[in-house]
Amino acid sequence: MIQNSMTSAPTSSTIGLPLPYALRIVELVAAKMVDALRAYISKDYLAYWHIHDQIRRLRAELSDLIRYANEIEPTSTTTTEHVEQLKIGLQIIRQFDAFYESEKDRYREGDLSPALVSTRAEANWLIEYALLKEWNFEADYLVVIGMPSPALFEALIQRDVRRWCFYSGLELCDAQTDGRGFQSIEHLSDHLKREFVGAFPKSFSICSVADESLNDEKRYEVAISSNLARIDVGSSVNTIDYFAEALLWQGIGNLPFIFESVHPSCLVDIYRNAPALIVSPGPSLDRNIHLIPSIQNQVLIVAVAQALKALHSVGVTPHIICVVDPQDLRTLFEGVPVFNHQILFLKASCHPAMFRLGYNRICVYAGSEESWIGRLFGWPVGGFGVGTVSISALELAAYLQVKSIALVGQDLAITDGKRYTALQPRENEEYEPLLKNTSFANRLLSYDKEHYVPTTTDLFVFHHYFEKYASEFAKRYPKLDLINATEGGAYIAGFRHVSLEQFIVEDQHSWSVAPTIIDEEWDRLRARSVDASLIGRVYDQMYSSLEAILDLSASYKAILVTAVSDERRLRLIDYERRLVDAIAPFPFFSMPVRKNMEHVRVLARYVESEAELDRLMIEVIDLLNGIAERFLATLEQFRAESLGGGVYPR
Repeated sequence: MIQNSMTSAPTSSTIGLPLPYALRIVELVAAKMVDALRAYISKDYLAYWHIHDQIRRLRAELSDLIRYANEIEPTSTTTTEHVEQLKIGLQIIRQFDAFYESEKDRYREGDLSPALVSTRAEANWLIEYALLKEWNFEADYLVVIGMPSPALFEALIQRDVRRWCFYSGLELCDAQTDGRGFQSIEHLSDHLKREFVGAFPKSFSICSVADESLNDEKRYEVAISSNLARIDVGSSVNTIDYFAEALLWQGIGNLPFIFESVHPSCLVDIYRNAPALIVSPGPSLDRNIHLIPSIQNQVLIVAVAQALKALHSVGVTPHIICVVDPQDLRTLFEGVPVFNHQILFLKASCHPAMFRLGYNRICVYAGSEESWIGRLFGWPVGGFGVGTVSISALELAAYLQVKSIALVGQDLAITDGKRYTALQPRENEEYEPLLKNTSFANRLLSYDKEHYVPTTTDLFVFHHYFEKYASEFAKRYPKLDLINATEGGAYIAGFRHVSLEQFIVEDQHSWSVAPTIIDEEWDRLRARSVDASLIGRVYDQMYSSLEAILDLSASYKAILVTAVSDERRLRLIDYERRLVDAIAPFPFFSMPVRKNMEHVRVLARYVESEAELDRLMIEVIDLLNGIAERFLATLEQFRAESLGGGVYPR
């Protein structure tokens, strides 16, 4: 157990971190957990949940510190004793969390998922179900479907859940709801979109309470509306946060490969008015994959990398293979031969291994988070898709101005407990543990519109974007024919649903031979895509901007160590503004900074003097300098490898 004595502990001003403060909270939480376990053993469940409520309130105060403390190691400004005590305390908390996770299933009702639990009196249990263990009471969001009982209102208030609302078919009481209740789904959705702008929640939960005026279909409708409101604002926020550093460093490290690639805009004249078939690896692909070999020379076959092995198993060689994931996906290409005419379509920040697979024809685009790469190469503004390969393949085909796009294997649902075609058993096996992530809120109208099919959270999001893009394409490409020939899975509004066989019978008469690109033409396309003179000029601008960041941060740091005065504060503000302007050309450059300074923002809440705040700012500046120096060094390497050491046509 953590030592109770804190008399010899240094203050936060001497160690520069609020470790003693964190330790006091951890000690109190650990002591409460012991009391809670004793109450549970004695079957005093009322006392157990009462103490558990107290623990949750303490955890709210501790939640941000936990993420930082898990990674902290002793340095010159901390003490080994305090760090070890803090880690022991956090281990106790984890053990209690594991115990709670094993016990809470006793209170489930029926087969509904933990995210949507219907209950009447068990307000405390409901909230424990709906909220994650490390719920951020200031930033995360809770939607309650149904009129909360007075006990639930009280539980929310006691837990200080600050971002929540509810939907009810009952008459709402303004005094009780404090403006958080909605009777119109449209108003609820609009409210959520406004709430999420600028403060998108990292955790979002939906729970359901007893409300006799709401049937299951209405609850489902509210859940779907709530999820779509969240998706519309920023479904990829957490993904970008998670891969922030990989997206930046892989993007800049791939510059020599990108220099030898082609941009999609160079392919439009070749594939315009061709029919396109996008192949995905959903379970329904087993029904019609046997038809694809007969048309592979007449349609432009665009395959997501996950479907490559399935196509190879029936002798089909796709013309374009799409990869957008920043992770190493070489296993998807194992055992599949590379042909000279194939094009590998990659995102600029894909894993470097994807550029080394042996494909001589690589087409690269820069997404919104890689806009600095687009600016460097002079590419048109805008990327493809929203972070998922299937959407990127869809938008690529539309961008190439094909006359029709047919989808196969795009189930967007779980079929017979499978996410992938039976031709890819290993992928199904790998995803099997994740398929438990289905819920009452995660279901979609079936392909034949006669029932509902289960889906996962990510597939639910992708389905929403397919329908959203279909709606946009109707305006942007009015002559484009969208066909869903998956023959299973979910219905996608905006597509006409026919079997692949029917699509072939009805349209094959208008097909000729799929366009091909000879080697000499590809070389011309690459020369047209890469303007070394333009790249050289923009490179010089970026180099100067990075040097300016280093110069400004050095001056800023020098001011931080001077004596405190009003003049000093004004100078710091001036340099902060200039630093912001210098970083502006690199919008994604700030992502690793933001991700790595989470703990600085947390610690800033507990500083007791301006000197402590200055020490935190020095830490931020050192982090910024490290990123700028690494960015600069990699740019110099790119100049040496691809721009001839800085000698380029002018």
